[in-house]
Order: sequence, then C-alpha cells, then structure tokens
Amino acid sequence: WFVYSLGSKVLSYKWHNAATGESLQGFSGRAHQEKNWGKGFPPAWIWSECYDFDSGANFAVSLGVLELFHVNIPAHLIGYRSPSLNLSLNFRPTNSILEKSINSCSGKTHVTVMGLIHKVVFELQTDPSTLKTCLLGPTEQGFVPVCIESYNSVGIFYIYRISAFGYKLIEKRTFQRCALEFGGDYICSEKNPCKSENNRVGNLKF
Repeated sequence: WFVYSLGSKVLSYKWHNAATGESLQGFSGRAHQEKNWGKGFPPAWIWSECYDFDSGANFAVSLGVLELFHVNIPAHLIGYRSPSLNLSLNFRPTNSILEKSINSCSGKTHVTVMGLIHKVVFELQTDPSTLKTCLLGPTEQGFVPVCIESYNSVGIFYIYRISAFGYKLIEKRTFQRCALEFGGDYICSEKNPCKSENNRVGNLKF
C-alpha cells in the first residue's frame, strides 16, 4: 500500500448512484491517491484518513498485524502533514516504534508512534452505533464481509519534537468527520455484524 497524496486538488467531479439515481457534482475539492498491491487482507487492521480544509493538515493511518510464515507480525504506515509547520512525517516499522490500544467495541483507538526526531500521539474515536454495518471488501474469493467503518470519527493529534529537555509539543490538532475502519480480529467480538455471515477469507474468521 502506498499513498501518493493526502490532499490532491480536485478541479471537478461527478458521482452518480445508478441504484438510487442520486448525483453529486462540483468543481473544487480535495482527494487522496493511493496504490494497493495486496492480494488479501491481514488478520487484523485499522485504517483512518482525514483532511482539515481550514489548515490543509491531513493524515493517513494503517496499522495492525501481518501474517508471515504463520506468525503475526505488527506493522504500520502512518503519514501526517502540517502545512503551517511545513512538516511531513512518515512512520513505518523500519524507522519508528509504535504502541497501540484498539477497542472497536467503544469505537476508540489510541496510538503513540516515536521516530528519531518526532513523536506523534493520537486518538481516533467514533460512536459505536456508526459501526453496525459489516462492509464488503475485495479478495481473491470475490467481495466478502471483512470490516466495519465510520465516516464520522474524530481524530486528536499531538505532535512532539525532541529537544535537549525531552519532547516538546509543537502542534495539537483536532480533525472532524474522519474515516475510521476496523477489520478482521479488531472487529468487536461482542457486537460483530460480520459474524452472522459465517465467513472466512484467508486468516479472517468471523
């Protein structure tokens, strides 16, 4: 998975839902561009993205576990952009350490990721009632139920830079109306809308 841009300028757009006849169109906006090379889904993951139109700040988060030779290995890709600070941060397993707490039953995710110079602490939260629908995802076996998702989550980010006296807070930002997805084993076991599908895709067991 590779994100080319978190805030490309949209010159015009038109969207049409053939099932309902609903149409949306306009001449300005922002979009993200990414490329996916995967053939399936990992055992567990979260995904989140957001763009703040007032400041131009934006982020993309993908983390969870990957299975290699039947062993689950933690993995993460996190990008944060702040035009006001002229800051572009990219965290991955080879350049950072990550601590996470994920609870889709409460709709909350708390993450601390530390690189050589910067540390980012953030919380993603949404009302659990927005996570009631199991969504389909593309796999080698076709489209199957794999995740739950909300587009009304809130992201609170604290950006720190290391100094002679420890980490210094250089920015705090709250994002509204963000995307937040829980997949695989990160779906709430108590209220799993995918469980009734009795589905299994690779390592995914519902």
